[in-house]
Amino acid sequence: PNLMLLRQNLAPWTRNCRLIEKAVAASDGRIVRVRGNDVYHTAEPHVTSDDGQEVETISLDALVDECGGHVDLMKIDCEGSEYPSIPAATKLDRVDRL
Repeated sequence: PNLMLLRQNLAPWTRNCRLIEKAVAASDGRIVRVRGNDVYHTAEPHVTSDDGQEVETISLDALVDECGGHVDLMKIDCEGSEYPSIPAATKLDRVDRL
């Protein structure tokens, strides 16, 4: 449900933003399972080992690279994943506003 809502909310700005359907983590390429509390709760997805949607992880450095090596604005709302992800990042100097 979060992804569907995000697509709807970003629809007017599809030329200026790109949706990357991955979970932010300290490292790339792991597969994690995430699930939300209910279909109407658009925050608090939790990494779980038993159920939920499988999602590939991506590091902040890889996100910067995928965006062409420079980011004007990066908003991070990754429900706790920022704590391991930000210290592992080495390319945040390429982000104008965080």
